[in-house]
Amino acid sequence: MMGLIDRIKSWFRRKPKTSTISSPYPESSVPPVPSGPLSEGDLLVQEHDQLDTERTRLRQEIVVVDKQYSQGEIEAGARDRAYRTKLARAGRISMRQLEIRTQLVEMGHPIPDGWGAISIMR
Repeated sequence: MMGLIDRIKSWFRRKPKTSTISSPYPESSVPPVPSGPLSEGDLLVQEHDQLDTERTRLRQEIVVVDKQYSQGEIEAGARDRAYRTKLARAGRISMRQLEIRTQLVEMGHPIPDGWGAISIMR
């Protein structure tokens, strides 16, 4: 059972990047928002980034649940329920991100470099 949990946790860990991309603004700050109304493509990019932030938060919550279980604060059943709910949400986020990427490609909107390889739903 622990081997399965380790595999699940590894799915949520970021893989090291081979190169770093320099950003025009500091990491702690928010990217500048255009003063005019956002285009549909820009709104989709913004939604994708928000979903990415939520997935990162879910990864951190899984680590907390794992720590609570290892310290005996919660039982195996509670840990499993927490894992299932967080993994289900992460799966829905992944599907929505895939839909967003597909829509952006269909619209001809530029894809941010930081997203890495782009998968497209067919």
